[in-house]
Amino acid sequence: MLRTLSIIVCLDRNNGIGKNGKIPWDNPIDLKYFRVVTTGSGHNVVIMGRKTWDSLSKRPLGSRINIILSKCRDVEEDIKTFDNVHHCRNKSDCLSLISGMVGVDNVFVIGGAEIYNEFMENCNKLYLSRLDDCFDCDVFFKFMSSQWKKISVVKKDRLSFEIWDKV
Repeated sequence: MLRTLSIIVCLDRNNGIGKNGKIPWDNPIDLKYFRVVTTGSGHNVVIMGRKTWDSLSKRPLGSRINIILSKCRDVEEDIKTFDNVHHCRNKSDCLSLISGMVGVDNVFVIGGAEIYNEFMENCNKLYLSRLDDCFDCDVFFKFMSSQWKKISVVKKDRLSFEIWDKV
């Protein structure tokens, strides 16, 4: 059974998500939100690209099934000692793997930009954290609001948490 896919991403005012291969901000409130949403109360999956995996020091996010999507074969060596970590070489294999998983409640695409773009058409929900600041980013989240409907907004300090459903 193919499950609903969600994207979760933090953006600056210009929809920037990265600079020089890194996230250019450190926001503990957003990190906590990310952890709470992607861990939830169920059995959840996170999908990431190799660069995101590398940014995590090649260590899986706890309490979630981690899927690294990459054509790079070195990922196999990185993950062999971890439980609940999988490597898929393409989107089709990733979707097949997920559809065969039993007991999974939610699936989240967590980045980076290439992975967001690749999965956007398959996603039905967006969790957007918006920072009220600009960080001179060189990587951006491509988002066409006309294809989505905002269903909730919660503001905290200079950060807003938005949830969007596909129309």
